[in-house]
Amino acid sequence: MPRLPNKAKSSDEWQTPPELFAVLQKKLGINFRVDAAATAKNALVRDYITRRQDALSRAPWASRGQWAWLNPPFSELSDFVDAVVHQYVNNGIRTVMIAPGHRCEQAWFGKVLAHTSIVLFPVKRVRYNRPDGTKANSPTFPSMILVVDGFECFGVKGFPVVRVFNWR
Repeated sequence: MPRLPNKAKSSDEWQTPPELFAVLQKKLGINFRVDAAATAKNALVRDYITRRQDALSRAPWASRGQWAWLNPPFSELSDFVDAVVHQYVNNGIRTVMIAPGHRCEQAWFGKVLAHTSIVLFPVKRVRYNRPDGTKANSPTFPSMILVVDGFECFGVKGFPVVRVFNWR
């Protein structure tokens, strides 16, 4: 049975800065197929999954081998990490996701790291856009970008390349 979506919180509908998204697309050489947690106002990819469509259900986000972009609601981060891992392991869908960069001790981080090939830490804090599209103040936490594609680094899964990333 599909999970019923929570009522949207405005604080969970922040948009990744389009300029960061464009740099990631170019530097990583990725053509994203779907934005897995978006609204009509903040989607960065033509095809997107809304809260009502429920990206946490087990339905495939895209076709096998395609890429998803994910800026999850941070209040549901653990659930979205479970969905990212499920999408990769069961549906072959690769994901680039942005997450709080100061939560490495939490269980969700270990789950996703096992399937992550690259972890990028932006040099400066990411200033997300508010739901109305205006630029917000700098958040109180750093961000990290995880490339979830199961690539084995040095022949070992879950041993990602970690880089500081200057995208500005």
